[in-house]
Amino acid sequence: MNLLAIISSYFPSLTKSEQKVAQFVLTNPDEVENYSINELAEFAEVGESTVVRFCRKVGFPGFQDFKIALAKNQTAQFTPGATEEEGLKGLVYHQLVESLTETKQFMENEEISQAAELIDQAERIFLFGVGNTLATITELRNRLSRIGFQVVYSADSHLQAIDASLMTDQDVAIAISTSGNTKDVLVDIKIAKEQGAKVIAVTNYIKSAITKEADLALICSAKEAATDAGSFANKIAQLYLLDVLCKSVAERNKEHVHELRKRTNKALMERLES
Repeated sequence: MNLLAIISSYFPSLTKSEQKVAQFVLTNPDEVENYSINELAEFAEVGESTVVRFCRKVGFPGFQDFKIALAKNQTAQFTPGATEEEGLKGLVYHQLVESLTETKQFMENEEISQAAELIDQAERIFLFGVGNTLATITELRNRLSRIGFQVVYSADSHLQAIDASLMTDQDVAIAISTSGNTKDVLVDIKIAKEQGAKVIAVTNYIKSAITKEADLALICSAKEAATDAGSFANKIAQLYLLDVLCKSVAERNKEHVHELRKRTNKALMERLES
């Protein structure tokens, strides 16, 4: 697992001082592996105790263990980046490849299987998300509908809250939030859980609020940089994960899905002939 990807995914759950350490590490990983704890604290403009807390937050007993892991990570994860001749097309390409690679590393087969089972056994699937995730949710709605699931989805956030209140313990909610801290989505899944529904969360950040509320959390890469807001890397990571999830669901019902595919293709052909 890419250590820098892990740090990025923990970012929102860190304190402001710990985020300063994280940002410095993410920006200067090759230098940090040679620093003392005092030097890192000085460069990040925090106390040494903050560096220690940061290391523990991302899974290490102390700074030395973190530094060793960072050095190994830099050796193991090194891949040639975009060359100057490739320009922006090379830069974006490598960013997307890294995002997909990191998402693949975050995905656990057992978690995907558990999520697929929840969806497969659900009476209805309710989708929740706002803002930039709406395009992703629309794609998921279309995909699940085509393989035979009854999907409930409203683009309006107020209607989503109403939908959540009408769920039962036979339903499953899929909530998508890039940050994992979207207020409207958090309210909706709390309402859904009050009705006894199971909640699957899809987010780009570990230990964000949505991961604590959901029954099952699926994590994507948090590749988008602060200076690159609006890039498609996070969205493509989400679509990749959801594609894997939908394929896992379809694998459980091969014959039924094949029959549905024939029926939908027939319907589309008849529409063209009319």
